Amino acid sequence: MSFRSIEQLLRRNSKTKISRNIVDRNHDQKEEQLVQSLRELLLASKQLPDKFDDYYVLLRFLKMRGFNILKAKEMFLNMLKWREDCSVDAIANDFKFEEYDAVKRCYPHGFHGVDRFGRPLYIERVGSVDLSKLMQVTTIDRYVKYHISEQEKTISLRYPVCSLVAKKHIASTTAIFDVKGLGLNNFSKSAREMFAEIQKIDSNYYPETLNQLYIINAGTGFRALWKVLKTFMEARTLAKIQVLGTNYLNTVLEAVDPSNLPEFLGGTCTCPTGGCLLQDKGPWTDPEMIRASKVRKHSVKVRSLSMNWLPQLPVKALQVVRLDLIQVKIFYGNKSMNRSWRRSENLNTALLRVGSSDPADINMQATRTHWPHRTAEENPSVRM
Repeated sequence: MSFRSIEQLLRRNSKTKISRNIVDRNHDQKEEQLVQSLRELLLASKQLPDKFDDYYVLLRFLKMRGFNILKAKEMFLNMLKWREDCSVDAIANDFKFEEYDAVKRCYPHGFHGVDRFGRPLYIERVGSVDLSKLMQVTTIDRYVKYHISEQEKTISLRYPVCSLVAKKHIASTTAIFDVKGLGLNNFSKSAREMFAEIQKIDSNYYPETLNQLYIINAGTGFRALWKVLKTFMEARTLAKIQVLGTNYLNTVLEAVDPSNLPEFLGGTCTCPTGGCLLQDKGPWTDPEMIRASKVRKHSVKVRSLSMNWLPQLPVKALQVVRLDLIQVKIFYGNKSMNRSWRRSENLNTALLRVGSSDPADINMQATRTHWPHRTAEENPSVRM
């Protein structure tokens, strides 16, 4: 079976088919070069964990820092240190928020479907928060940990599933905050502390994950409060926020279909069993999509590019035999084949999946144990 045949079979396989928008996505050339430069900088200092060795992750940090590579690197390293100091992986895997239902009752919030582009839609009824009851059922520290666990779930599950459903890369959220009744007088010290901590986490450690925030039902009291709140925010974040009064619906409906907007906000959805914000409604609750997204996370995309760009590849499934040769073992059914590319060749575009439980799928063995990086000066026979 030829490599082209494998590629064609991948595209025909309905279980693993991902739209050409994802498989064949062309990155902006300038952005691609900057991502490559940031990646090489981090790899040279051995500061790029496999978990974050991802084109879109690095691009988010570059965008947040105006494509200044050194500032993006500093921000990325601060994120790694924060994750270690706060045991974020342990929070994502082990944290149990037993007060979830009680918190939802006094602080209505949650994911509710997707926007028209396919991004997760997140809604908060901030003006309906009963802060005194909230502080009785939880603490600021535990709520912040819950927020972190939700951010991790969005990154690891909601975005991948939405990407599969929308057949395009999804990596940001559209949000609606209903601030009816909220103002300076009822925004207490505890609320300010919690807001400041969450804003700091989202801006510094999960950059560029907000697509658009619609603040609705903003009265004069909130607009006075907003002058204070926006001092905590970065300019890039503020540019994504629209503060709207009571005539918000037409603007919101440009981004969100009525079927995904709760009735209390002017949409047509009336979720049963506790209301719209208790459901975590979205394609990420579909068991089949969850399974598919887990397979997708093990995907390796080999782009059509020259060997000069190899350090940019997601290299978990690549083994470097020599600096001028890449060799890959590809499995299909009970058979396997070796495929290698020399520097003079272009890599064919393909999606090669790793770790699938379906023996009919094609898999590529993840055998890479290291990635040698040498400059032309260190190895004069190589010109990168």
